[in-house]
Amino acid sequence: LDPEWMTEIVGWARQPEIGVAGLQLIGPDGELQHAGAILGLGGFADHVFEGMQPGSPSLLGHTGWYRNVLAVTGACLAVRREVFDRLGGFDERFLLCGSDVAIGLDAVIKGLRNVCSPYAGLRHLESATRGSHVPLEDFFASYWRYNPWLFGGDPYFSPNLSLSSREPKLRHRHEPTVAQRISGPLGRPFQVFRQKSDDKEARMLADNCRALPATQQAVDALHAQNGAPFEVKTVNWFIPDIDSPFYGGINTALRIADQLAREHGVENRFVVWGAPPDHFVRSALTAAFPSLAAAPIYFYDGGMGESLAAVPEADAAIATLWVTAYAVAHFPHAKRKFYLVQDFEPMFYPASTLWALTEESYRLGLYALCNTDNLKQIYSTEYGGKAMSFTPAVDPTVFHAEGRAERGPDAPVTVFVYARPGHWRNCWEMASLALDELKERLGDRVRIVTAGSWAVPEPGFSGMHHYGLLDYRATGELYRTVDVGLALTVSKHPSDLPLELMACGVPVVAFDNPWGHWVLEDGENALLAKRTVDGLVDALERAVTDHELRQRLRKGALSTIAEGHAQWQPALSGIYPYLCDPEGQS
Repeated sequence: LDPEWMTEIVGWARQPEIGVAGLQLIGPDGELQHAGAILGLGGFADHVFEGMQPGSPSLLGHTGWYRNVLAVTGACLAVRREVFDRLGGFDERFLLCGSDVAIGLDAVIKGLRNVCSPYAGLRHLESATRGSHVPLEDFFASYWRYNPWLFGGDPYFSPNLSLSSREPKLRHRHEPTVAQRISGPLGRPFQVFRQKSDDKEARMLADNCRALPATQQAVDALHAQNGAPFEVKTVNWFIPDIDSPFYGGINTALRIADQLAREHGVENRFVVWGAPPDHFVRSALTAAFPSLAAAPIYFYDGGMGESLAAVPEADAAIATLWVTAYAVAHFPHAKRKFYLVQDFEPMFYPASTLWALTEESYRLGLYALCNTDNLKQIYSTEYGGKAMSFTPAVDPTVFHAEGRAERGPDAPVTVFVYARPGHWRNCWEMASLALDELKERLGDRVRIVTAGSWAVPEPGFSGMHHYGLLDYRATGELYRTVDVGLALTVSKHPSDLPLELMACGVPVVAFDNPWGHWVLEDGENALLAKRTVDGLVDALERAVTDHELRQRLRKGALSTIAEGHAQWQPALSGIYPYLCDPEGQS
């Protein structure tokens, strides 16, 4: 429609700060068809202003303005070749719809800006060649790629505007949330997790997680029968339902499976406590580790009977959470049975039925793969089990200190806290009080930021900026902008967070938990505090106000990572030999 359309779009794409550039597009009836994509609009993503007349006013401003956007339609976009290569091109896990939005999000994560020009130089007959059907797989791929902005909001769209209308209108207070909108296409509910003592859940788990002395005896007999070394070729991974494949214990389990497949040719299968279809689980595997995309997926109902018997035979079965340890113990088709122990899981609960069931899972006779030597010692000495251990590491492509911006001693100090109010062991109640008091003491000298799945600031607490759920790759970008990290746990495993912060050059304030002393050294690479509000506040204030101390701790933190936690491949290298010869006979 305008002979200057290519000059316009290429002119923007050539600017060094621009990632992806797009144009407004006109539909067959002369109305706007595209003016940029808004995340969450209609559920996943949709075109703002679609159906409006060009040059119209709106609650989001005039349609004739240039606009920063998270993404533009792939019907017409321009990107510099070096940027395209840097972003890895289009994500071909999308079958038809969504890769255009994903490449825009990738550009934003890399610190670039996307723009949509209001000069409508082209007519677009959307779906005229491909049809209007969207493959089901693309909804699941979109969920994992769009996730942070679906739940955290699109920064270029006011939260006061409706996600039900392409023409900007005020949001109705009873309007469905994004979580409610996407639950239909994905076939599952999405709700905020809050740990609680639930009698119904405890009764259900107690009914499902059964074991007699004969259960351990059967495991011992199986291992004695198959004690000679042999090459493991098939592994059945028993996993609970997946929340996110990018973080925590499930990420490490998938990372091990990925390494077993790539380096040893192991066929991984995933046995999920749940019900088919497998779309959500498969899309989660694919999003985090594409090598696992074609892995067979089976389901069992939590019981120890027919659904387990229907799962194919494997050389090794591996439990990844305490509830799955019972399933592995009863699984009839494995030559060896293992337990990936990544925390002292009884401490996830108060003294209760769930504590008792969790602790008994360590007495089932399974060989253990322990995340840290601490857990190996517990499993071996307190429960009499056989175990090996590995030392956790970080992903250096995400967690590193390159490009870190250092500020002078008089600049405001940024404190990061992983806000996870739904999990007792992260002590959010104590942390929130300490942060509130820190802000009262130091005022504008300190800036407090937080991020995390489902995390929300405390009502009435105005001294915190909450980023919401971040893309996994964006967490490292955030950590390189903060000066102090608060990482709390009362468990016998320090979690991955302190290592990831330290790898980004962030001094850590943590509880003086003896189980974390193997990696956190007070005054050397971290500050350790008493497990009280005043203990936390004093340690945080010391870290914030002493610039030289932060510099020393940062140097110590980077040294700790470089010496023992910089690469996953060597960290996990002992697992496959242990799977093949857990009795150490070779």
